[in-house]
Amino acid sequence: MLSIGIIKERKKNENRVSLVPKDILNLFKIGFKKVNVEKSAGLLSGYSDNNYIKYGSIIKNKNDIWNSSIIISINFPKLKYLFLLKKKSILICLDNNLNYISNLDILKKKKITLIILNYTPRISRLQTMDVLSSISYVSGYRSVIESIYEYKNFINNQVFISGSINPINVLVIGAGIFGLSAASLCKNIGTNIYVYDINKNVKDEVISLGAKFIDIGSNILSDYLFKKINKFDIIINSIIFKNKNLSLVWKKKILNNIKYGSVIVNLINFNINNDMFYKEKKILKINNIKIINCNDFSNLMPRSISKLYSNNMVNILSYIVDKEKNIYLNLKDIFLKNVLILYNGIENKKKKILIKKKIKVCIYKNNFYYLNLIYNFVNIFIFFLFYFILLYFLYQSYFLIYLNNLFIFLFSYFLGYTSINKIKDFLHTPLMSLTNSISSIVIIGCLLQINENNSLLNVFFSLVTLGLVNINIFSGFLITKRMLKIFFN
Repeated sequence: MLSIGIIKERKKNENRVSLVPKDILNLFKIGFKKVNVEKSAGLLSGYSDNNYIKYGSIIKNKNDIWNSSIIISINFPKLKYLFLLKKKSILICLDNNLNYISNLDILKKKKITLIILNYTPRISRLQTMDVLSSISYVSGYRSVIESIYEYKNFINNQVFISGSINPINVLVIGAGIFGLSAASLCKNIGTNIYVYDINKNVKDEVISLGAKFIDIGSNILSDYLFKKINKFDIIINSIIFKNKNLSLVWKKKILNNIKYGSVIVNLINFNINNDMFYKEKKILKINNIKIINCNDFSNLMPRSISKLYSNNMVNILSYIVDKEKNIYLNLKDIFLKNVLILYNGIENKKKKILIKKKIKVCIYKNNFYYLNLIYNFVNIFIFFLFYFILLYFLYQSYFLIYLNNLFIFLFSYFLGYTSINKIKDFLHTPLMSLTNSISSIVIIGCLLQINENNSLLNVFFSLVTLGLVNINIFSGFLITKRMLKIFFN
């Protein structure tokens, strides 16, 4: 018996739900016998539990919901909930941060079939299942509303007895679904809309919306913005730069030329360090210019996007359920060939290269996380160790003999820790990790200290220091080896 579970989204500031109450009837028509909804799953989207019960669903708690044959979600579930998944069940969701890569082993053991909708092909016949297009359209619409709110002035043509107000000029960078949605709304509310895209093939589509297409020829975007950006009141950037070197849109010299009181709406990707101005979900003010940063404006319109996402999910489920009301996954189908990551715990061969490359990076990050915990623990241990030594020496007659060495050692330790701790993560190259291990030449100092004074206390603390230095050497070479493997593979 086919059963489906709609879970409550637990991501921070997440307001959406993967299925709205009315679409439960469509699931029954497809062939599902039971639709389980987690308690309070749709509250933040404007749908109460009674709405779901009205259309025939069953409300379950957060532990029982995972017993369903199919689980649909907007975000990839947290690690602790993956262990609750029913064996040989199907998980359908989005995963913008590629969290699934580090959890493949868990899913394989439970023989889970994993479908990640981020990889849906952008072709005409699959548009009804393209959840990313739905999210982009709503995000573009909402970005205009956010910019108008922050602009806090009239935006279209207004005529008064005392005079008139001209419509503002809006620039949209990027003519994808996000950009076209924003441009369409701007035109409908009466602004002068200009659109730029590197792809000249979208020119006719831009013009059909009533917008003006900016063709800058062979000039680069930053040069054009430097000269012309002072004519625009609102700038909406829908381009996500995958390379920091390409992030030329908001250079300081360009920001200095922007009209006083203007608003910039900036679509960002938090997986990539795009620019110094990008801060998560904050409105920055620079020279009285407001910069609105967000990676998903659709979450600010949860009721609308939930309805569109729900329509996409119904179409996807209809696609994988055959006439006999059974789940049928055709691995040769263009849709499933792209979105299917695991099939009964077995990797999709078409996605194997992607998984192999990404999982190495993920392991590298996870190891750094645990190494960082160990490193912090060692630091605390050393701090209390030296505190104990200091107290001990205060009661010894030969305190002054060791005082000089003690302060030199403490000073060098904290100086080294402070300097290394200030270095950015992206500067941690294999060369640096190797240098870090070689810098443990302090081991020679420990050996000389033992040779200089054979007292039991001196030998004990020298051996402790030797042990800590050896950890530094070993971890330095180990990290170097792993980083080199990542680069060469």
